Amino acid sequence: MTTLSNSLRLTMVIIVAIVSLLIPTGCNHNSPVAFNPEFAKYIAGYTSGQVSIASTIKIQLTEALAAQIQSMQIPLEKLVQTSPAISGQTHWNGNNTIEFVPNEWLDRGQKYTVDLHLNELVEVKKELETFSFEFRTKPQFIDVHIDQIVPVQTQTPQTLRLAGTLRTNDVCAITSLPSVIDASFGGQDIAIRWENTNEANTYRFIADSIHRQENSENIVLRWNTQAIGGNDEMKIEQRIPGKSEFNVFMVQAIQLPNQYAQLLFSSPLNPSQDLKGLIDISECQNEKFIIENNEVRVYPSSPLTGQKTIFIHPGIKGLNGDVSKEEQSFVVTFEDLKPNLKIGASNRVILPSTDGLVFPFEA
Repeated sequence: MTTLSNSLRLTMVIIVAIVSLLIPTGCNHNSPVAFNPEFAKYIAGYTSGQVSIASTIKIQLTEALAAQIQSMQIPLEKLVQTSPAISGQTHWNGNNTIEFVPNEWLDRGQKYTVDLHLNELVEVKKELETFSFEFRTKPQFIDVHIDQIVPVQTQTPQTLRLAGTLRTNDVCAITSLPSVIDASFGGQDIAIRWENTNEANTYRFIADSIHRQENSENIVLRWNTQAIGGNDEMKIEQRIPGKSEFNVFMVQAIQLPNQYAQLLFSSPLNPSQDLKGLIDISECQNEKFIIENNEVRVYPSSPLTGQKTIFIHPGIKGLNGDVSKEEQSFVVTFEDLKPNLKIGASNRVILPSTDGLVFPFEA
């Protein structure tokens, strides 16, 4: 039997002789399609739950049916119909999977009903002539994270570069992203450039030439996801220290791939100094420190969870000879990392066992 990838979110069907199962139709359960267990003689799996707008529609036939019809020349043009109608082509994917490939991305947040005309493949009784199922396309939303604010060059700490990560819930065209986020600093717009990453639905954005002012100012990131099919509209602000400041202006807990506290100073640091006793994490001992440009990474000796206070004491040396003079403290929250298994109702898989148990999951 052809193996179907998790990303297709296929619902595997095992015959259950005494009950009819209701297959969920996405993020809500309104008007589900009733499943006739007699279809399990012919259908092994199909696209269901929430899927990407870039998804194809797959219907996996049982091995018995596939073996029966694979030598037949069956026209596929009218085999699969959808509501709302989708323009596309139907073809065989392997020996036992019928795949409908849309010509364009599907509509965002739309529920689709699919009809497979089973009677075009095999002779069946009237109530089994059409196999119907539903799925819904994913909603679009984003997560925006500032990763670093660093001097463009260590010799010119007054000019900064902001780098961040934008993650989308579903696919989008990178060409649409300039319409999603804009940045301003000191009342002036700042240009943002975009880069692809190796991670799906993840993009890197960079704002160059942030010139520190005499007094501290906030850089403002605003986003509106309408251009990529969402409806979020938010903003975040981050303080940029004034030219004469030498202190920590941003602290955050980083979880992956290794847990640490990230401290960003207003200017590059002397990389040869020992920070033991100058930076502490509450309820933590024997921290390890890495200095890179204006960033200090503080690694705890064991995993941390919950709120912790980062203490920064006077005496930290800058690359240009500055020495910090103020006591600072920041509260950050470390997460308890667990396996990435989320129990939910958006997908249900009938496990390949004789008891027909249904286990909802997202991986």
